[in-house]
Amino acid sequence: MTPENGDIPDQALRERQADLGWIVGNLDLFWTAAIAAFEDAGRGAIVVDTTSQPVPGAGHSFAYFSQEQVEDHGNEDAVRQMSEYDPAQELVVVLPKSGDRTSTYRVCNLGPGLREDTANPVATDDAGEAAAKPKLRPPD
Repeated sequence: MTPENGDIPDQALRERQADLGWIVGNLDLFWTAAIAAFEDAGRGAIVVDTTSQPVPGAGHSFAYFSQEQVEDHGNEDAVRQMSEYDPAQELVVVLPKSGDRTSTYRVCNLGPGLREDTANPVATDDAGEAAAKPKLRPPD
């Protein structure tokens, strides 16, 4: 841990930065899917299965889950963030991970004309606190 990171271990901070960088890189795709799904299902979240890649190198499977579907899985952080987000400007992204871990992010989509600083999306982490501003780096 470093003093500027508070109680967040360095590895967790690096993981958050990587997650947010990856989300920003896929934001247009996630945003399009979330807007279309919201019309039919209401509040919900984009859930990306980071634990497997059906076709190596072709990305991860994702789907929009309604708030009720997420509630059925017992992810309290995702449910809280879904109840607070503004669907006109934000979306919630849930990343199930190995080791029975999950990271949840509430991300603001400022639109292509307003996203000059894509390395610093407005987001909160799964603890509901402002996430550290990521520095984009190439995917691993």
